[in-house]
Amino acid sequence: SERVSHGRKCLEQLKVPEIKEQLKSLDVEPSKMRKLRKSELIDLLISIKQTRFPPTKQKEQRKISHDESTRVVSQLKECNDCVFLVLDEHLHQFPFEGMSFLAERSVSRIPSLPFALAALVESDQPLLHDETYDKKAAPMVDPVGARFVVDPEANLTETNKRIVPVIQEIDSTNSWKWKGVVGAPPDLDFMEDSLTNQNGLFLYCGHGGGQSFFSRSQVDKLLYGEQIVASQDSEDNDSINKSLIVTNKRRCRSTVILMGCSSGKLESVNRKESKLPRRSPIFYEPEGIVISYLCAGAPCVVGNLWDVTDRDIDRYCLELLKSFLVSKRKKSLAQCVADARSACKMRYIVGCAPVCYGVPVLLKET
Repeated sequence: SERVSHGRKCLEQLKVPEIKEQLKSLDVEPSKMRKLRKSELIDLLISIKQTRFPPTKQKEQRKISHDESTRVVSQLKECNDCVFLVLDEHLHQFPFEGMSFLAERSVSRIPSLPFALAALVESDQPLLHDETYDKKAAPMVDPVGARFVVDPEANLTETNKRIVPVIQEIDSTNSWKWKGVVGAPPDLDFMEDSLTNQNGLFLYCGHGGGQSFFSRSQVDKLLYGEQIVASQDSEDNDSINKSLIVTNKRRCRSTVILMGCSSGKLESVNRKESKLPRRSPIFYEPEGIVISYLCAGAPCVVGNLWDVTDRDIDRYCLELLKSFLVSKRKKSLAQCVADARSACKMRYIVGCAPVCYGVPVLLKET
């Protein structure tokens, strides 16, 4: 049949070891393949697949898979909770948040589940064993004393004109006493104060993720918090004071919004220079500035998956700030990230670039 001939053409493009690997996966003993030529190996593989996977069975499996997918999508649309995406080194490049069944939902990416648990444990909530602990509560963002950096390289004049007046208006209307640096690179003290502010908010509008003035290595240093040590008298005969480490809390406590190009992009360090086929090499886990912020303790980081135009991403940024800080509806930052996409003229090319990493955070009432 036409389907079989097409399958044969695809198999003929494979090398003999690759065909043998497929046969091994179907439990064919190596002794039965030893003296066979390539054409004979292909015939054997096709006959086994036709026997084990007849067309009717494949159709039934596809129908079950389609029904299952439809059920999952309908459940996602009805659910109001945040959807967490744990993506591998290939899938993280795809903007799942822009797909129809996730487009209006609260979606956040995490490298693994412990990242979400750590953010919840280190939040201002009572300890897990405390009776007042609310398992549904999200970490908070205190807008008072928020920090911002706009156009630190002094070459985004229009962004400066669009963003800064809105920031100043929001700040003056609510008397939040924001501090910012505009048209110049901030110093290290300003950055450390901005990022270590408990329940703080840091906004960056410039090129990339701000590594030119606060590098990933400097962000990584915030991972090592000061150890809080308590002494306890031992009851043994020697009466020696023992020092016990109570906690080693990470120092980055602010939610971070990075509106620069590819600020949320992750990439394997050995993939960029690799000339090998995509399916052959083993790549390291993808990394980027947003992962550094999460590791350092930031509960939530917003960044762009790819390069964006300044005018459209400025529209998005303004809508995001108004939705999260000004709107009377109490929505998480992850939900506001989704809602603000409608402000972009290029809804998919630019609007789908911003994604949320970490856990959803809520605005603290002032």
